[in-house]
Amino acid sequence: EKSLERDMSEAAGRMDNAAKRKLQSKMLLATFEMYFRVLKNAASPVPAKRLPLMTPALIGLGKFTHLISVNFMEDLMEVFRKLLAGDALSADQKARTLLCACEILSGHGEALHVDTGEFHRQLYAMLAKPSDWTGGGDDDAKLDAGALRIKTLQRFLAGYKQVDQNRVAAFAKRLAGTALASEAGEAVGALGVARQLLAAYPKTRCLLENEKVGVGAFDPNLDDPETCVGLAAVLWDLSLLRSHYHPAVAAAASEVAGMPLQGAVATALGSHAPAELARLHSTTRGTFRPAI
Repeated sequence: EKSLERDMSEAAGRMDNAAKRKLQSKMLLATFEMYFRVLKNAASPVPAKRLPLMTPALIGLGKFTHLISVNFMEDLMEVFRKLLAGDALSADQKARTLLCACEILSGHGEALHVDTGEFHRQLYAMLAKPSDWTGGGDDDAKLDAGALRIKTLQRFLAGYKQVDQNRVAAFAKRLAGTALASEAGEAVGALGVARQLLAAYPKTRCLLENEKVGVGAFDPNLDDPETCVGLAAVLWDLSLLRSHYHPAVAAAASEVAGMPLQGAVATALGSHAPAELARLHSTTRGTFRPAI
């Protein structure tokens, strides 16, 4: 009888659960093998001139990070470090690499106790080059890229583990400076992340004061948030942003500038995350969003 049922199932093209699981495991292994080959090729000393599969590989890894074996994660982090330190990737691909690394480290990768200092340094250095963040492509691609960059900042800084206060202050200062040179939607998103940082780390609100803090002198030219003495900075950028031509940017800057120096902080205006704010107020299509 069992033999008859098996023959009928095979004739009907059906598979039992064990066979399905085995096939799915093989498919998953083959998929990850393709992703890893793409990443390792890009991280090699002489990478290919064009990397058309890089973005799809990073997107796929980001979706299935919960299925990656812990045994591979340490090697994967090392590949990410090489990719970020090299010049093979575009700014958007580096942002997606950082986002993928954060997704891994906030899941099963927590067991690795990986030092995120190098990732923070790469992200901090990228913020100092706004021209690298505005690549080609159509308006929709630019809109998606802006939201991706803000999502990476939010995820790595405001939505991850506790970060050193001095490092947070340095990022808040550079985010405000980045907002000055960014498209309006991305500027709103950057200010949204800066507000989240100042709200989560009260000590960093000293950046809203004009008084000099006795911790040294802030060095804006250093690309290391750990050593640039961020707590000695002043967010004078907000005074310029409050006069921004876009009302949403001006309102966001005023909201950050008006934060209390001590105590609890009121909930931000609206319920949108910074990445969504960047998308909602984007001017990449040449018009105000929302219309005014």
